[in-house]
Amino acid sequence: VTGSTNLVLVFNEKVNKGSAGSIIIFSNGTPVEAIVVGTAPASIISVADSIVTINPTNNLPTGGAINVVVQTNTFTDLAGNGYLGNASDWPFTI
Repeated sequence: VTGSTNLVLVFNEKVNKGSAGSIIIFSNGTPVEAIVVGTAPASIISVADSIVTINPTNNLPTGGAINVVVQTNTFTDLAGNGYLGNASDWPFTI
């Protein structure tokens, strides 16, 4: 993974942007970006059926541990059920 790589979430069903919740990106435990999904433009958060692409505003910092937290209700399924969030974060290194 490079710092300029988009982040991709793949769900098992079609989803939409939710009206609440954020995606928070941490580098070595420090928040480096918070994206409010409901108001983020398609250039930052795009949804195509079951695939969500996150294009952070800035490149992610290299040389450290990255954790991505997707909060509750950030996305909804077509029935309106909110995503429960990722309690264990989404860790990786660049």
